[in-house]
Amino acid sequence: MDKYYEDKISMKLDRISWYSRYVDCFSRILNDYIENGVSNISPCDIPNLSELLAGFSKRLNRKIIELKSDWEFR
Repeated sequence: MDKYYEDKISMKLDRISWYSRYVDCFSRILNDYIENGVSNISPCDIPNLSELLAGFSKRLNRKIIELKSDWEFR
């Protein structure tokens, strides 16, 4: 595999790593709010966090699919 594709795959793995950290963080925050019933959160906190979680999950899924297709054809 040449250097260009190695760098491309490495970049996608880095992004996957970051997006998975974001997804993990937001899901932990949401679960904590749901389990503990924190009373000082505003009504829009959970929907906003859910939207961010969905966005990062979608990006994570897209990057995994891109990486898989790059990996298969190299």
